[in-house]
Amino acid sequence: MVLEIADFSPRYFERMAELEKHHPWTRAMRHLTLDLLGKKAAGSARRVLDVGCGTGLFLAECLASGVRESGVGVDAHLEALAYARQCSNEHVVAASAAALPFLPETFDIIHCADVLQHMTLAESRQALCRFADLLKPGGCLALRLRARRLFRNSPDTNFSHSFRRSGIRQTLERLGLRVVFLSHVNLLPSLATDIAGLVRRPTDDAPVKGIHLRQTADIRSRVLGSYLALERAWLVRTDIALPAGHTLLCVARKDT
Repeated sequence: MVLEIADFSPRYFERMAELEKHHPWTRAMRHLTLDLLGKKAAGSARRVLDVGCGTGLFLAECLASGVRESGVGVDAHLEALAYARQCSNEHVVAASAAALPFLPETFDIIHCADVLQHMTLAESRQALCRFADLLKPGGCLALRLRARRLFRNSPDTNFSHSFRRSGIRQTLERLGLRVVFLSHVNLLPSLATDIAGLVRRPTDDAPVKGIHLRQTADIRSRVLGSYLALERAWLVRTDIALPAGHTLLCVARKDT
């Protein structure tokens, strides 16, 4: 079976739920984001919005990680929200990231991971504007975005585009958000994947989110988990950005 990233079918979300629970990459990205929010968020973060919450695991772990009063998960796909309801007791809402049905300055933290690149270019810009509007003063926005690759980049199109570090910084600053962390992540695995892609034809087994589901005890999963733990420690302790990787991670604060 071939499962494309753009094929947001019930089967896709079934496999995503397993991926979120068991894969070392998804676990490492959640934990890195939570560590950065714990370090960068000013004061107590009372209300959390997870835009594109998927199967709900980030929202559940975010609310369990510190002083949080409530959270809301938003996703455009009802299949995802069905999983999110099972994962967390928080409210879930069906909506687009570009048209969030909330009042201004409602949330202390807004999280959006691997969503904007799947929207149209115009909707992606609209979503960032809404995030800035919905944040309370002192609130933080955490973004996970598809980065430009070192080799074989495709042109940016609606529903499939990537972000540059300088571009997302400029966009957020124009919206009144101060970037307090911005780095590529997943450096060495990304380089290995790019190099392998130059010499090996793609297989017909297309994974979820570009990641193959494997057993936790698989040697590749253990090596990847160990590497990502080291990368996470480096980024959290030093704030020194990595120069490359398939993913950008950004935290920005609304100071006024």
